[in-house]
Amino acid sequence: MRLPRLVLTILSAFLVLPSATSATETREPGKVFRDCAECPELVVIAAGEYLMGSDEATGDGIAAHRVRIAAPFSIGKFEVTFAQWRACTTDGGCRHRPSDSGWNSAYPVVNVSWPDAQQYLRWLSGKTGHVYRLPYEAEWEYAARAGTQTDYWWGDEIGQGNASCDGCGAPNEMESPVPVGSFPANGFGLHDTQGNVWEWVGNYWCGQATGIASADGALPAEAACNEKVLRGGGWTSHFWRIQSISRHSAFTATRGQIYGFRVLREF
Repeated sequence: MRLPRLVLTILSAFLVLPSATSATETREPGKVFRDCAECPELVVIAAGEYLMGSDEATGDGIAAHRVRIAAPFSIGKFEVTFAQWRACTTDGGCRHRPSDSGWNSAYPVVNVSWPDAQQYLRWLSGKTGHVYRLPYEAEWEYAARAGTQTDYWWGDEIGQGNASCDGCGAPNEMESPVPVGSFPANGFGLHDTQGNVWEWVGNYWCGQATGIASADGALPAEAACNEKVLRGGGWTSHFWRIQSISRHSAFTATRGQIYGFRVLREF
């Protein structure tokens, strides 16, 4: 029997339809989803352990040590783009309007500081009802390595056409970054974890590389630090600076054409 239109309308008001992300509650590794049309695509990363850093690390590098990622999380399949940032400014969540140097909307957003990134993350969290933040170093490297222990996720040699950097063989090498997803994904399904733009992460830079074995990467006396860590290298970086272990620091207010970010969403 067909129900009258009025009855259907009333019933529909009380029905709870499955959300676009309800399938992610299974926390299936490799699952790709997004929380809204203008939100970044996310990839589910399983909990696990890995060897962070390198025994060959020097200077600002991190000595090799085991790290346990206790809980699964989801991380941006790509770096945040200009199109996604503009959605935030249009909605009033982001005040800063970074220069795009004439690049199109598919390029990673650059000229954003660490506090700028925090504005975007607060807007995204409020819009979706989920906790979005920057990944910590241990989470970032775990996702970037994708189960590998080589210099780059694809091996120990830079090769050609794997990333955007100085010496990577990109089509517009040293002219600009490239649109996100221009190169193959790593084993976890993430693009541009090496090269393209340096990515802000959640850790303070206190002039030392110790005390970051935990997933949250907490350092002592963080309140005294005024620089943050960036990972992954950028389009102006020499190829040896985009290795999985590569680290960089900048004052939190720094904006530049080589600085962008990738989001992490907690379950």
